[in-house]
Amino acid sequence: MDSYYFPLVGQVVRKARWFAPAVANVWVQAVHDGKSLAFRVTWDDRSQSPDTAWNQHTRRVLAAMAAAADDSADATPAAWPDQLAVQFPVKLPEGTERPYFLMGGTSDPVYQWRWTSTPRRAVAGLARVGDRFDTLPSARAPGAQAVFDHGQWRAVLTRALATADSANELQFAVGRPIPVAFFAWDGSSAERGTRMAVSTWYFLALDQPTPPGAFISPVIAMLITLGLGMLVAGRAQKRARG
Repeated sequence: MDSYYFPLVGQVVRKARWFAPAVANVWVQAVHDGKSLAFRVTWDDRSQSPDTAWNQHTRRVLAAMAAAADDSADATPAAWPDQLAVQFPVKLPEGTERPYFLMGGTSDPVYQWRWTSTPRRAVAGLARVGDRFDTLPSARAPGAQAVFDHGQWRAVLTRALATADSANELQFAVGRPIPVAFFAWDGSSAERGTRMAVSTWYFLALDQPTPPGAFISPVIAMLITLGLGMLVAGRAQKRARG
């Protein structure tokens, strides 16, 4: 299964801005079985947050930002968790139009999965205008498993392709481009709210399931060819004996 690289940059559009994100990229794998979809997202992180041992480092970073007089300098070191968000439109667009990439708009929200390291879980919800996030009932949350190992998070998020709530949850379709974006927060760097690493929209392509005939037809053709070959060889041998 191929893994794809997506760069992340600092959120510098809305206050509070963040010019020095700790997460520079994510590596993503996706697979489906016709019924369910699984995302495996991997990213580098210096520490498993919350980690108060990093507060001294965070203070130095914030002090440097304060000296540069940017509006991200009022962040405070605290026991913030690491976080990841995977973002989709609520409905698949018919043309090239997509919601605003940075958490959608007031009347055009986006559908997101949000995972946190503490508590170790994921939720689903609708994001609107920066830091507003309306959580959907817990029964609609994606399945989530994550592990931190040698400075790297690996998280797997799963959900059924189709759900009963088509008004609030994207219905994943195979064979169509699905807009997707990624956001990451490093808690040990005081990242929270709009202080995060962001990506633009990219596209997820779920392959059509291979029909059974694609596997059966070559076998049948091979057996027919083998049978004809044996028939021709048998007749040739009879003629040679005669």
